[in-house]
Amino acid sequence: MSGHRLLFIAPISPAPDGNGLAMRAHLFLSAYAEAAAIDLAVVPVAGAAEIDPRAARLCRRAAVIGLDGVDSHFALVRAVADEASRLAAFARYGAPSITAPLTTGLRARLAAFAGDEPYDLVHVSRTYLGRLADPWVQSGARLILDCDEADGDVMRAIARLKRRSGASADAVWISLEAGHHDRLAQQVLPQFDRRFAASDGEARTLLRLTGVAVTAVANPTPRLMPLPVAPRRPDPLIILVGTMNYAPNVDAAVWFARTVLPRIRRYGVPRARLLIVGRRPTATVLRLGSQPGVTVIGSAPDLRPHYRQAALVVAPLRAGGGTRIKLLEAAALRRPIVSTTIGAEGLGLRHGRDLLLADDAEGFAGACLSLLRRPHLAHRLARNAAAHLRARHEARTIGRTIRACVGLGGGR
Repeated sequence: MSGHRLLFIAPISPAPDGNGLAMRAHLFLSAYAEAAAIDLAVVPVAGAAEIDPRAARLCRRAAVIGLDGVDSHFALVRAVADEASRLAAFARYGAPSITAPLTTGLRARLAAFAGDEPYDLVHVSRTYLGRLADPWVQSGARLILDCDEADGDVMRAIARLKRRSGASADAVWISLEAGHHDRLAQQVLPQFDRRFAASDGEARTLLRLTGVAVTAVANPTPRLMPLPVAPRRPDPLIILVGTMNYAPNVDAAVWFARTVLPRIRRYGVPRARLLIVGRRPTATVLRLGSQPGVTVIGSAPDLRPHYRQAALVVAPLRAGGGTRIKLLEAAALRRPIVSTTIGAEGLGLRHGRDLLLADDAEGFAGACLSLLRRPHLAHRLARNAAAHLRARHEARTIGRTIRACVGLGGGR
């Protein structure tokens, strides 16, 4: 470790497993730990208020900067009883609701944690925390922002899902969130010396929006031993994994369970089963367990036993951003994948070579049936996806790229 000092601000504790946000934060933390002494400040607007011990071991110091509610302006917005008036007030509020907990008190606690430390670098995970770097803008520290995804575009896609489901008021609120995220990105990104996103597409979107260059840094493929080919069964298991209170994942689970799985069972595999695995399943997701052939479980400490039985992994996402770490996991374990185009976006996987892609219910069901009926094709695609992603998403190579980009040298 060199004499470089780095402040790392994240909305969730970095962790080598868990949800995609935690895993991506851990990617950067691990890369920096090769070359810098790190002070980790977790501002838990997106996860549990505790530090993962595996992240703490990479740091000189680590602390949770506790939340103390929301700013008074947002509290007034939220308290407006009339729906139309509340939406109008939120439009005037002008900032994403996820920034409302970044109060004056929280900023003071972050400043107290940092103290007078003369940091060489300040890293912020996610654009919505970008304003927390304001005290270091003129400090001489190099400011690094991992945007991960274009939040405004993700919000617009979620708004379309809400509109499609008939939740018009929610759709209006989320559309306003999208505009607020766009404006925040335009204000924040130019203040940083280096900006990252999870894919070339996200980087291009942010460049168009803000006019500043953004570097694509892919998520790494997990280091997992490939599983043997799942045994053929008359009741093959299809697995869908994700954080199940995230709106795009909820929509994906509902769409697949209610629209796609019945077609698979009707058109040739009548005993096909779906297993939905993910933390914090909503009531809507839990109700899917009453559908024929559907089982819903919460978080699983080890997903490998479920993957071991799975004939197929599906990513039926119709909205979202970034790159799907769960697909990297499935590929590393050598499980065949069927995905929507947006579900596999940013991974460079090709239809017919590495996986099958489909964006409508008939096509998605047909793709699943093809792999369930043709195990040799399923095995070939799984093998190709693993090889492609291993070459393109190797963690050490990505870590060297990050260090080189921020001026810490390529390192090991």
